Amino acid sequence: MLKRLLRAPFAWALALFLYSSEVNSHTNSIGYVGEGAGTVTFWYGSWHSNTTFNEGSLQLVGANGTAYGPVVTPFNLFSPTVPTGLTAGTNWFQSSGTALIPYGQGSTVSYVYQGVRFTNLQPGQYTFTYIPLGNPLSYAPNGTPTLDWQPQDNVILSSDVTLTSAIISPPGTPPTLPPTPAYTGPGSTDTMNALIQLGNKQTMSYLIAQNSTLIALTDYDCTRFDNYNICFSIASRYNSVSEHDSSFSGVIVAAWRPIQELRVGVWAEQVASSPSISGIDYRSNEPSWGVFAVAEENTNNTGFRIRTAYSRASSNLRITRDTIATSEPGYGTAAMNTVGYGAEVSYGFEIDNDWKVSPYSGLWRVATSREQYTESGASYPISYSRNDLNTTTLTAGLRFTGRLDQNLSTIISAGIEKNIAVSQDPLAGSSNIPLLENFSMTMPKLSDSVRMAGSIGLVYDIEKDQSLIAQVSARQLPEIEAYATGRISITGMVKYQVAF
Repeated sequence: MLKRLLRAPFAWALALFLYSSEVNSHTNSIGYVGEGAGTVTFWYGSWHSNTTFNEGSLQLVGANGTAYGPVVTPFNLFSPTVPTGLTAGTNWFQSSGTALIPYGQGSTVSYVYQGVRFTNLQPGQYTFTYIPLGNPLSYAPNGTPTLDWQPQDNVILSSDVTLTSAIISPPGTPPTLPPTPAYTGPGSTDTMNALIQLGNKQTMSYLIAQNSTLIALTDYDCTRFDNYNICFSIASRYNSVSEHDSSFSGVIVAAWRPIQELRVGVWAEQVASSPSISGIDYRSNEPSWGVFAVAEENTNNTGFRIRTAYSRASSNLRITRDTIATSEPGYGTAAMNTVGYGAEVSYGFEIDNDWKVSPYSGLWRVATSREQYTESGASYPISYSRNDLNTTTLTAGLRFTGRLDQNLSTIISAGIEKNIAVSQDPLAGSSNIPLLENFSMTMPKLSDSVRMAGSIGLVYDIEKDQSLIAQVSARQLPEIEAYATGRISITGMVKYQVAF
């Protein structure tokens, strides 16, 4: 029967995973005690004496003609001492590496035990198989198993056992079943409220990441060229979102102009200090980067101009789930990736010799994904599935350029932004908390209302091949239903640009 079980698609991967962790695994004994009336409690023993929690499930199926199951049941009993009724060699075993042997003949000792009951059993042969977190048959298919209850080897993982009449219905033993221990963990309602709060904060963190990407897609450029048609710039950027921490970053942009009407470039940005959103901390371990291309009819801000750009940013989030009443705190780390791309088209008109105006319109797609993770620091940790937020934003407005003095000019823009498409995953995951074994909660909806955006900048020409640029811009962020309203992003940038 074991061979038949291993033909199941998940079994090979499960066995390989457990075998590779053998030297660190903890479950080293298996026992089963009859409770009468066809009920048997299976006990897994671990040598890790500090373990105080249950984990995983046990699958039981009839073998060699015994009709039963398969039935998969989570472990829900716990004993810090040897459970009553275990007898070495009769119903309590360890592994020799190839077969079950009487407990005590192996080289390890079990100190704590987790158990699970199966009912409606008949005498016969059965196959048991341990189902860890993360297995499709588990109550937490997206969970991450710990080492505390990993089976020692494939024998403890899955073996055939014979349940005799004496074990299933011990002679003279009335069908007395010990009560299932009362649940004393965090409350499901309060935990649900904490998850709602967490979902709101995560959505806000996505919007801040997407706002930074949109700034890079639309603003990062290098426009001064000389004999070699090369432009290089370095910049310092400051960004602040109302009621949240600010961030500082350094930006490098390089561009090449192969022909008068076309320039292509690349940028890299490294965050020096990251924002924090009341329990969500950013950690940027690598620079974000992007590429762009600008085709323009003329180089004096008149005529057609088309800009395309692509951006990619990666960071780690340290996410803290706050305590609400009977819920418990939990924290974890997860990778967050943001990808953006799109294009903008404008046409410049000459107002007079010094001033030009360019109506513009752009379409930008920004996708943010937070990878799956499992909490630490909680007796009942929650495992979260991957979560994505994708937005398509339409931008439109006017951009003015004008000369104020011989060496001083200005750039002013005023426009609107609107999300024309939004797709957002629910906050989903699993846990051992009753009613939250597998949950899926709708994330707060983003408003699709029109938002304002604008900027003003000064360009000072140091020499014909060098300039200093200072710019301040402001953007309204999308409102988050029943959570965040009126959030404004303020960005300041100082840039030095040199031509080659």
